[in-house]
Amino acid sequence: MKKLVWLAVSVLMVLSLVLAACGPAATPSAPSTPTTPTAPTAPTAPTPTTQEKTAVTAPPVPSRAGQEVVVSSEKPQYGGTLVLTQSANVLNWNDGQTVSWNFIYDTLHGGNWISGAAGGYGKNETDWTGSYDRFDHYDGWAAESYKWSIDPATDRVTIVYQIRRGLRYHVIPGNAASALANGREMTADDVVFTLQWMISPGNFVYLSVPELRDAKIAKTGAWEVTVNLPKSETIMPALTNLNGKYAMIRAPEVFQKYGSFTAWDRQIATGPFMLKEYVPDSNAVLIKHPNYWAKNPVGPGKGDQLPYIDAIRYLIIPDMSTQQAAMRTGKIDQIFDYSWEDAATLKRMRPELKSYEYLPFYPFPGRAVSMRVDIPPFNDIRVRQAMLLATDFEAIRKSVNNGKGIIITYPFMLNLPYKDLYIGLDDPDMPQEVKDLYTYNPQKAKQLLKEAGYPNGIKTQLLTTSGFVDYLAIYKDMWSKVGVDVDFMVRDTAVTTSLVRNKQHPPLTNGAANAVGRFYQPWSLTGESEQNHSVINDPVIEKALSEIRTLARTDLVGGMKLMRELTKNYILPQAYAVPAPSGTRTAFWWPWLKNYNGELQLLLGTYSRWAQWVWLDQDLKKSLGY
Repeated sequence: MKKLVWLAVSVLMVLSLVLAACGPAATPSAPSTPTTPTAPTAPTAPTPTTQEKTAVTAPPVPSRAGQEVVVSSEKPQYGGTLVLTQSANVLNWNDGQTVSWNFIYDTLHGGNWISGAAGGYGKNETDWTGSYDRFDHYDGWAAESYKWSIDPATDRVTIVYQIRRGLRYHVIPGNAASALANGREMTADDVVFTLQWMISPGNFVYLSVPELRDAKIAKTGAWEVTVNLPKSETIMPALTNLNGKYAMIRAPEVFQKYGSFTAWDRQIATGPFMLKEYVPDSNAVLIKHPNYWAKNPVGPGKGDQLPYIDAIRYLIIPDMSTQQAAMRTGKIDQIFDYSWEDAATLKRMRPELKSYEYLPFYPFPGRAVSMRVDIPPFNDIRVRQAMLLATDFEAIRKSVNNGKGIIITYPFMLNLPYKDLYIGLDDPDMPQEVKDLYTYNPQKAKQLLKEAGYPNGIKTQLLTTSGFVDYLAIYKDMWSKVGVDVDFMVRDTAVTTSLVRNKQHPPLTNGAANAVGRFYQPWSLTGESEQNHSVINDPVIEKALSEIRTLARTDLVGGMKLMRELTKNYILPQAYAVPAPSGTRTAFWWPWLKNYNGELQLLLGTYSRWAQWVWLDQDLKKSLGY
């Protein structure tokens, strides 16, 4: 990383000299006094009375950005062990957060495999790489269906789930927790237990989504569960957090026996794989759930019982070079998150590997640098705009990211199923004011600083973690050319989070990001979240977000488009943060891994869930010498 960054710094210095020799850049139109851009007019969405889960239909989208989809035309095979890797142990099994091996569990709803490539037989509405949560890409897992309504008189929300029959708990030989449930059928009572446990004190949903603490959850039929919420504003976070990711249905008798799910061998659920063995710093073995309920929905294997593979073996390998060596030598079947440099090397060494290039769900290799709008000097919009003008985004994209990827990554990244949310510099309707702000112009940056009362520049601090220091050195060097002197305040993640949460952080902070799946509640732009590094409390944004959430309930794409208007006409001109241009990442897999096209996660946080649909061509693997 250091070699890459210092190479980039050298390239940027040369580019700066070339730009200077060619004359000044185009001058953007910046205000001489602080101004507030006009907020877009938002259409008023009617409050629905009832909403079915399939009401929103995604529009046609380009097929996986033009990259090849490998069609699995052969009849799937059963058997074999899929070998994967990750860099760290699972540190917490108990607080309701998604753990790495979430194919142990069934959530109420999960990603609909057919929405993606699905071995060449899907809709290609998504490539299943992004951190998102589109309700129209849901498929019923532990819940066959759900519907919700809002009482116009009281503003109370009611969500009703119809629970699927036939889901059975794991039976793992030698596992005492497994013996407690003994393969029984999951019930509506189990779902009530899980949802109540999720919102109980100390658990992740309780801590991160406080608006759900007052939810009332009850069994209202033999196979029906009802959730009541006090106000309509809670419907979007409720659908996200109760339907998927965190609602991992587990056997309550395990909790009743042990008082927690903390140990690895207490993960007794109904998912396609069962955790048989876990050795920290070494490996984990997950075996096929023989009584799993799901069938293959499409392709030559349509109607087949899932999963196809017998087992998954996870190798815990902290060192990235060791992981890469394992991939090169066929010891693992799939790997992802390769930088362009490492990807180019692997393609050259192993041209027979399949690959898929994608934009990551958070900017790589950096994150946005947020500016505090509540304290000097960045409470002045001219100072914030000067910081953008002093940053040569295109030079960073060309050098650090090898000319690939995107420049605008704040407030949102570009993601295939969220194309209606994103606006880039080359979009025809991007305001010229914003294009000018993103055009490198140190002369205009100095002018704005002078107009704001800082003719001799600014000295300030930037809070960051050690992993970003080398990358941020590029920005520090650029900003120094307009008189902005930045000292790095390097702290670990826990300290950084605490400082931001208590509003004790310096004027600049690195790390802000928004998940596209939560576009209606962007952490860095609103509320008390530790992601709100800029300490934004803007009534214009709050009013617009309320309208966006209301519209998104019945028209998710319409909500995205409304957020896009707010972004281009208000958020970007306000210059709350200096974004980090993001390069692409690459996933690789061996050709014997079939029915796979680079999928990473099905909906927010469900990594490797694609494993239940893939199969291994073991004869091909042997013929290739592995």
